[in-house]
Amino acid sequence: MRKFVRKLRFEPLNWARLIPWKGVATVGLPLLVATGIALWIAQTYMKPSLPERVVLAGGPEGSAYAAFGDAYGKILARERVKVTVLKTAGARENYRLLRDGKAKTPADVAFVRGGIGDTDEAPNLVSLGVVGYEALWVFCRGSKTLDDLPGLQGKSIAIGGKGAGTRRLVRTLLAANGIDEREFKALEIGGIEAAEALLEGRVHCAFLFEPPEAGILKALIYSPDAQLVDFSRRADAYTKHIPSLRKVVLPEGSNDLAANRPNRPVTLLAAQTQLLARADLHPAIQMLLMQAATEVHEGIGLFHNEAEFPAAHVTEFPLSDSAHRYYTSGRPFLQRYLPYYWAVLAFGYSFEIYQRYKNEELRSAQLESRLVEVGHGVEARCFVQRRVDGLAAADGHQQGVAVLGRPGHGLGADVAARARLVLHHGAATQLFGQRLRHHATHDVVGAASGRGYDHHEGVARIGGL
Repeated sequence: MRKFVRKLRFEPLNWARLIPWKGVATVGLPLLVATGIALWIAQTYMKPSLPERVVLAGGPEGSAYAAFGDAYGKILARERVKVTVLKTAGARENYRLLRDGKAKTPADVAFVRGGIGDTDEAPNLVSLGVVGYEALWVFCRGSKTLDDLPGLQGKSIAIGGKGAGTRRLVRTLLAANGIDEREFKALEIGGIEAAEALLEGRVHCAFLFEPPEAGILKALIYSPDAQLVDFSRRADAYTKHIPSLRKVVLPEGSNDLAANRPNRPVTLLAAQTQLLARADLHPAIQMLLMQAATEVHEGIGLFHNEAEFPAAHVTEFPLSDSAHRYYTSGRPFLQRYLPYYWAVLAFGYSFEIYQRYKNEELRSAQLESRLVEVGHGVEARCFVQRRVDGLAAADGHQQGVAVLGRPGHGLGADVAARARLVLHHGAATQLFGQRLRHHATHDVVGAASGRGYDHHEGVARIGGL
């Protein structure tokens, strides 16, 4: 037994003799130290410009938007990114804070309901996906079952509080039915205030965006004086005419199974809830936000199935490049095996290079588009000048003055002004060169000598060359 113990005791020494300690001391140890120093330098001085704070526009206190924002904040905090959740009036204010970079507290990302804005208004915004549906609950006074919107001309309508983003969608919905905004009285009240106004008869209809479990919805569904509009007859037509809307079905008994409320399936119209971000938000932060969206929104809901959201649905805003990669391939490869910070440190520089490349590509495309536009403008104005010259010659107006040493014929004041604008645009020189600029001057610019213009007046109208 003692021999066996002695053999075990000295076994590690035998393994130790197999290790080339001289090589470890001369090569391995310096390499390990150098790697540690390089990582420390990269983390301290050369780390990519990853923001440590993100401003998210949520919603009113106690709303679903506010709850989502708090959940996102807890998830991103695990990766040492602090999320500041702004308390706002709703989707419309979220959109304004996201679009307006000069706002007092601009947002980096926000929950925005579909139908509130588009790329024409906010070309600097991109979508990170759709995270759910928001049903539009339309209640009207009366006891008669409604299968579409009733006639609302001359009626008072509650369209939601200021900043909630309901007004624009209501206006679009009514316009599709041939009802102009001037034909009804809109009251900017929502929530409990709108429900009370409906039950008291101060408004004829109330348009509400509320979660299905909201107490005011149950109160209105139980009330004999209010009817929930069922859009089943023309829901498909509404979704075709208004792409931001979707058709959803409220199952029978979903609000109260014991009392069977509602007592029949009801088809509603719903807007898509989008997660919008500024286009210049760091791609790594976008990836984190979409991972948080998956964790928060992938569960089953009243109007959607499990794992249906987040989704790359078509909306008014394009998907960002990061979102497209996420919905196509999932999480980045390095983030599957490394902690978030180290994955970004290892891959962050390619993110920045990619962003710079995209920005340069965008600027080049814009410049090229502008130059082509200017070139077409020069050609068009040359053609106009030749036609004017031909008409002037046919009418016997052969006189002219010399501009830059070349003869020209009469132009109207509007054409002359446009010609001056083209000729003074620096891009024309960049694209066509000084020689073509001189040729354009010869063809386009002239002084008016006939039909109400004398030489001096024509030169004055074109002046400043």
